[in-house]
Amino acid sequence: MTRKYKAGIVFTIALGVAGALIFHSGRNALQFVSSVQAGGVARPDFSIATCTSETLEGSYAITTTGSIVSLGPVGLVAEVGVIKFDGDVGVEQTTTVSLNGTIIPNRTSQGTYVVNPDCTGTITLTLPPPAGASNLRFVILDHGDELRIINTGTGRVLVSDAKRQHIRRW
Repeated sequence: MTRKYKAGIVFTIALGVAGALIFHSGRNALQFVSSVQAGGVARPDFSIATCTSETLEGSYAITTTGSIVSLGPVGLVAEVGVIKFDGDVGVEQTTTVSLNGTIIPNRTSQGTYVVNPDCTGTITLTLPPPAGASNLRFVILDHGDELRIINTGTGRVLVSDAKRQHIRRW
C-alpha cells in the first residue's frame, strides 16, 4: 500500500468520524456538518436558510380560493393560472378568475415583489380596472418550489398556493 493511498484512507476515516461535507444545490452552499450534530447521520443544517428574490425566479402554477366580503364585488372567488417571477423585483400573473360565478379569462396583472432573508415576502400586483392594487404576503416552502400566499386587502379572504412549473437545472 502506497503512502499516498494510506493518507487518503486516514483522511476518509477522519472525515467519516467527524462528519461530512454536504453540497446543497438549492442554496449553492458547501457545508460541514458533524455527525454528532446530525445524530450520527450527516444532514445539512437548514436552520440557516436564507432566501433572496432569485429564490423565486421562474414560473409557478397558482390557485386561489376564498371570497370578497366587502369593498368590491362581494362573493366567492376561484382563480387558476401562472405567476412568473423575474429573479429581481418584477412579477406578472395571468389567470382565469371566477368571481361569484362570472368567468374572467386571461386576466393579466403586473407588479413587484420583495423576498426577506427569512423566506417570507410581499407581492403588490396592479390589477386591470376597476380592481386597482392587490397586496399579498407569502412564505416560501421547499427551497423555492412552493409558496403559500394570503391576500391582505380589506374585505379579502383569499388564500393561494403556487408550485414551481419547471425545476431549474444549474
